[in-house]
Amino acid sequence: MILALSGERAGPDDLTPLPRIGATLAGQLRLAGHPPLSLPPIREGRLRRIADALGADPGDARTLQDWARELATSTRTLARAFQREVGMPFREYRRQVRLHAAMERLAQGRSVTTVAHELGFGAATNFSTMFRRATGMAPRAYFTRRPGG
Repeated sequence: MILALSGERAGPDDLTPLPRIGATLAGQLRLAGHPPLSLPPIREGRLRRIADALGADPGDARTLQDWARELATSTRTLARAFQREVGMPFREYRRQVRLHAAMERLAQGRSVTTVAHELGFGAATNFSTMFRRATGMAPRAYFTRRPGG
């Protein structure tokens, strides 16, 4: 990106390249694609139990309130623990787990509808909307535009 921005040699007082920076950055970011999703490691016991359950079944629809009852703690305590340990709220973490699982399954060639149902979405359109919000493109388009996808 730096090389693309430095196409014109300008002196210290010459600001002519600056209007191009926005367009250049946008173009370079489009070329770079979307970063892979990563799930932060979880060490805290109660949160680990939730993470393991979601890893085994990303379509698990239990709410934070359900988990709090099951783990004999308060919803507020779990919410704070997720924010502290994972750096995101529980809903966001579950969405990341589902996105990660969706990408693996779509990459294996499963249909969008099948993946949507496996991950607990009522309809493929709900899944596609969530996927598009997270990645900027429809599920199938994500794999056709990515190198090696």
